[in-house]
Amino acid sequence: IGARWLWLIMPIIMLTFTSLQFYRQNPSLTLVGLTFLTMKTIEYSLRGQASEMVWVMLDYESRFIGKELINLFANRLGKSSTAIFLFLLTVQIEKDGNHLSRFAVNASVVLAFLWFLCTTKVAALIPSK
Repeated sequence: IGARWLWLIMPIIMLTFTSLQFYRQNPSLTLVGLTFLTMKTIEYSLRGQASEMVWVMLDYESRFIGKELINLFANRLGKSSTAIFLFLLTVQIEKDGNHLSRFAVNASVVLAFLWFLCTTKVAALIPSK
């Protein structure tokens, strides 16, 4: 499988799992756990391999600078800001009522779809070989 297909498969898998949660009124703990397990497996194994397949095609300077910028901004800053946002969102939703689980499912479907749209744009830029 090429890097382009790996990048396209990852959001499709997550969109499938989040859509299953969306269509169930109260998703089971098994489905939520399976979704989380799949997300972590993709994050630590598939995404790392797909990234390396893309970086290999670049020259040394682009590869080094690109990895550092993406590692700093996309990974660390993205995870930190997401954690802060989710904390503040949880505090606000708990004040308004107990609709956190439904909101989280809806948000995960929207974010998985946005991930898929971004991936299709980026995958078109990946050279074949």
